[in-house]
Amino acid sequence: MAEDFVVSVIWLENYRFEARARDNVVYIDQRKEEGGEGRGFKPTELLLSALASCLMTNIVKILNFRKAKILEFSGTAKVEKRKFTLSIFIRAVRNGVEIDRSELEEILNAAMETCKISSMLREECEVLVELLSSEEVKKS
Repeated sequence: MAEDFVVSVIWLENYRFEARARDNVVYIDQRKEEGGEGRGFKPTELLLSALASCLMTNIVKILNFRKAKILEFSGTAKVEKRKFTLSIFIRAVRNGVEIDRSELEEILNAAMETCKISSMLREECEVLVELLSSEEVKKS
């Protein structure tokens, strides 16, 4: 069964927005040199964060399932010329032995297959936008 996700976004001022999901809040803004105040993530940075953390969360789930202990884990995500790159550094042990690169690559491939965000991007998720009138907003 597919999950439904809802995020509400409210304009605050200039290029600054507040996004809410459940009881969580994140602020979005543009850099100062782009007319914003730099007081929040840029939308692209949020997308990079979402994709990187989705993949990394799935890696943690797989390592936990395999009863491995994570020693170090970090990543850097970037987009250059419409190409997404995620560089991951991970050290984990199981039964006192460090997990080798080939097993970590297998885990990464499994994580990529189950990451909802990378799946949406790979499959070119359909984007629908509708403009609501004031009356329609009041009804919803």
